[in-house]
Amino acid sequence: MSHEKITQYDQEEVEQEMLGHVKIARMARENPENLDFPRYSLPVSAEDYPAKTPIMWNRSYQEFDLDAGNIMLVVELARLEHVLVGFRKNKKYIGGGVGVGLKEHAVEFLDDIDPIAKAIGAVNFVHRLPDGKLKGYNTDGIGYALSLEQMLKEDGRDLQGAKVVLLGAGGTANAVAFALADRGAVLSILNRTEEKAVRLAKHINEYFGDARAQGGGEERIEDEANGAVAVINASTKGATGEFRQFAGLAPAQKGNLAENLSRSRDVISSLSSDTIVSDVILVGEDTPTIKLAKELGRKTLDGIPMVVLQGVEAFMIAHGDEIRARGYREEKVRDSMFQAARA
Repeated sequence: MSHEKITQYDQEEVEQEMLGHVKIARMARENPENLDFPRYSLPVSAEDYPAKTPIMWNRSYQEFDLDAGNIMLVVELARLEHVLVGFRKNKKYIGGGVGVGLKEHAVEFLDDIDPIAKAIGAVNFVHRLPDGKLKGYNTDGIGYALSLEQMLKEDGRDLQGAKVVLLGAGGTANAVAFALADRGAVLSILNRTEEKAVRLAKHINEYFGDARAQGGGEERIEDEANGAVAVINASTKGATGEFRQFAGLAPAQKGNLAENLSRSRDVISSLSSDTIVSDVILVGEDTPTIKLAKELGRKTLDGIPMVVLQGVEAFMIAHGDEIRARGYREEKVRDSMFQAARA
């Protein structure tokens, strides 16, 4: 069934088939309860969590008078391919984010991948092209790098040549690492599985053609954090799941929560007073990492600026022509999304 030949009846059939593979997220902020929009963007995630994407995008849709809605869906990994096939057929589908548990896997089911997303090996946004094909992008890292750069500039510092410790080596950490390396940061990537961090560092160095990153295990966190302008948690610690209560600056194992928090506190205490403690995870409140850093009076950067700025990048991919045709600039979208995210 080609995209051009889809009838109204067929469209309803396509939607019903898609709904058989997904659930509408309950925890996402101001997430609509149905698909009753002329067209829509559909972020997908393997987990339900307090995502800000619906509130950000829907406020912007209203502000810029776009006839669309954003509805976050929960998709099991085993059903991801079926859902993406449905998105190709769905003439109302604009595109949408790819979230927790799906970013690395979605790559194999798309028709085209933006070069930087291909290098990262993960996508966080899918755009449906006029011919129905799906193209993947990764704006996660761009959003985070812009937020860290801005915070450093406020202190009169520069990211270029600065040491940054990145904790984690999964999909989000991949994107953040590439974006930071692209802006000249010197990365120390540390992960529970050391070989995964070493592999990511090697990939970055090969991509950029010089030594911008090194990889290692979590036991090196305290040593590597010395002299860093920022220590960033991009691991699963502090996210939903079994490690939700754990901080990102120490190893985590079942039953060692007290030890994890104590060691994380010691690491933060040992940092220079101007080192930024950051966490890319958003769970509706401060993560354990951010809570500890605030208790110890340290500078913090949570995941809101990253979420907003990557969202702006994705929104402009999907709606840039419409926004500009209405006389708005990207900065207006940024202001709208920041206000919504902080509401």
